[in-house]
Amino acid sequence: MERPFAAYKGDEPYLFVSYAHDDAALVYSEISALRNQGFNIWYDEGIRPGTSWRDEVALALTQCSVFLYFITPRSVASSNCLNEVNFCLSRERKVLCIHLENTELPIGLELSLSAMQAIIKADHASEVYVEKLTEGLKSLMPKGTALAEISPLQSKSNKPDVKSIAILPFVNRSNDPDNEYLCDGLAEELITGLAKIDDLKVSPQLSSFGLKGQSLTAQEIGIKLKIANVLTGSIQKSGERVRITTTLSATEHNEVLWSERYDGTLEDVFELQEDVANKVIKALKVELIGEPEHRVIDAGTSNAVAYENFLLGKHEFLKATRSGFAQAREYFAKALSEDPEFGRVYWIDTIARIRQRDIKLVPEAGVIDAASTQIERMKLTGFKPPMPSIWIERIIDPGKMPDFKSMAKETLAKFASRETDWQGYEYLLMARHLSVAGLLNAGREFFAHYNEQLVTYPDDPRDRHTYSNLLFALGHFDKAIQEVSNIIAKDPQDQLNLGTRAMLYSRTGQYAKADVDLALLAKTFPRNFAQFYDLYWRRDLDAARAYFEWLDRQRNLFPQFKIWACFLLGYIDKGLDYVELDNWSPAQMRVFALYPLTPSIKRTVTAHPKYKAILDAHGLDDVWRDELMAKVNALESITGIHVALDEDY
Repeated sequence: MERPFAAYKGDEPYLFVSYAHDDAALVYSEISALRNQGFNIWYDEGIRPGTSWRDEVALALTQCSVFLYFITPRSVASSNCLNEVNFCLSRERKVLCIHLENTELPIGLELSLSAMQAIIKADHASEVYVEKLTEGLKSLMPKGTALAEISPLQSKSNKPDVKSIAILPFVNRSNDPDNEYLCDGLAEELITGLAKIDDLKVSPQLSSFGLKGQSLTAQEIGIKLKIANVLTGSIQKSGERVRITTTLSATEHNEVLWSERYDGTLEDVFELQEDVANKVIKALKVELIGEPEHRVIDAGTSNAVAYENFLLGKHEFLKATRSGFAQAREYFAKALSEDPEFGRVYWIDTIARIRQRDIKLVPEAGVIDAASTQIERMKLTGFKPPMPSIWIERIIDPGKMPDFKSMAKETLAKFASRETDWQGYEYLLMARHLSVAGLLNAGREFFAHYNEQLVTYPDDPRDRHTYSNLLFALGHFDKAIQEVSNIIAKDPQDQLNLGTRAMLYSRTGQYAKADVDLALLAKTFPRNFAQFYDLYWRRDLDAARAYFEWLDRQRNLFPQFKIWACFLLGYIDKGLDYVELDNWSPAQMRVFALYPLTPSIKRTVTAHPKYKAILDAHGLDDVWRDELMAKVNALESITGIHVALDEDY
């Protein structure tokens, strides 16, 4: 039977419809009426060709606002429907049962659904039934959901801006895999330079690099990234000689606009980048504002050796490992010996020193003085980092960090002043303040606003991890998976994000994908928390408890893993004992302690007197939260963001 409409795909609340296919004639008229009222509806029409049916259904189920189960003798006999019911209950979804026909429920199903809302259609006149169904669904949807605002109709025009482009990482055609640094580095410079042109929309690096290694046509890339043009290329390097090919394609019809091959040495790389950038500008008919001799690409140096060492160092830095940081700093030292005026290097070398100190890879002694010296040298070059000076001082010397309330007051004042010298950093800070206050959804919105300004990958990527954790905590699992996948594509050796993605796959029932990531993770960490999390969500609780006994004995394991395991298994007091022992900050309490948990477990933890006492000790009670919310909402005309209390997803 022909399906009546396309399944909903979007970010607003939606209904997941479970039914027996033999009941399609009955159910399609029901869901069509609901759609006409403005409800967003996902049903099995939404499974994309070429994807795993189980994965698509599991993800849609995990994220739905309401599970709408149409009960008939056929649906209670359907193994697919029963699996969906059991899965949705394990994921704590709200359920509304509609008895379309008189149906005797199997005892197990009757017990499972005994506490759920139900409507028996035959017991009501037509108008009364429609009213009860509508009101029942409205009562289960998130507060503030207005049907007029969640229309499932798609936009008539999905065409991207003709002056939009994605620059993909260049493909390494060399025999040496270590030449990857040059492929990523050249693409990043093009993104940075072209993004500064007002008349051109450039896809963020994290999105375009997320497609690394995928065999996609220009048209497929255009659909994924919503851009009209794509620049691809490859690099073949042998000693100092390089061969670089570039191709600019229009995505709508896979049309090649131009293609070029360059042969030269690393000394020629600056002119090559500039030539490619100008050809893109000319091909897309972009109007340039400013002096014609202005260079589009500013690498920060004209010294090819210094530049190569900078790229090598940044490549190692992003690995975020002990050896990676150490190797990165050696490359940065070589770059600065070649060009002491290369300001970018002083900045990223400072960040590397701070990261080494913060994760206890180097002694604290001397880090503050050394980092401060690098920043003073950076200032003399004229390089401006993406962070206010006062915050550079604070990350170098945590002793200068004010308390949370003072920081929030400072950030509010910065918004009110409408000054732009902070380069949007105030949005990142407000995201942190709101998250500390327990207003995670508003924090996510401020994070998203800040991230939109980061066309290139951040020098210090830790905030990208925090953003993905917020998405995880708020139940935006598909977006969290995409965010983490993009980070992994940028740095495949990132074990932290590999473990997070494995957890997200397990959380959403995509177990085959979780198995792949768990196998990769096990090569470095034969036993790890993500394996415990996978056992927990597969409902193998005996095995999960046995695994917890191993976790609990480990002295060098991150404390958060023990805390999560305690909370998930119901050992709330023990988990909070670990929190106190590790002296967690309020920021950790609000996000890191809670994001992998279910709504019901979160409620249990946050209602515990010990949890409340920890927050109260920092003065972060509900009174302060409400005051902050009111003050941020007073700035809504500036930020465009309205703050409200969070709900369970």
